[in-house]
Amino acid sequence: MQSTESLMSIAVLGKMLFGLLLVLGIMGLLILLMKFLQKKNLSLTGRKGNLKILQTSPLGSKQKLAVVAWGETQYLIALSPSGGFLIDKKPLEKSDLYKKMTGKDA
Repeated sequence: MQSTESLMSIAVLGKMLFGLLLVLGIMGLLILLMKFLQKKNLSLTGRKGNLKILQTSPLGSKQKLAVVAWGETQYLIALSPSGGFLIDKKPLEKSDLYKKMTGKDA
């Protein structure tokens, strides 16, 4: 009788191990899928859009300044964990437009 009980307990342990490996495998695939989608959709430099982060400068541990080009305008933005606000904006100069479009100096 003990041999059948030990076989059943081995079978139960095998099913539990298989279930655990299945769940871990699904979680791993979901993580890989999320990383792929994040690179594909959220990357500002990889898309052909007209929004570019030109420069960032840290002000403290959680605050920074960012110069962002959108269309034909540059924006100076202060960023913090509680949000961001516009400090200044100016039109891009022709040399800046060339750099933005080609990634090279004029």
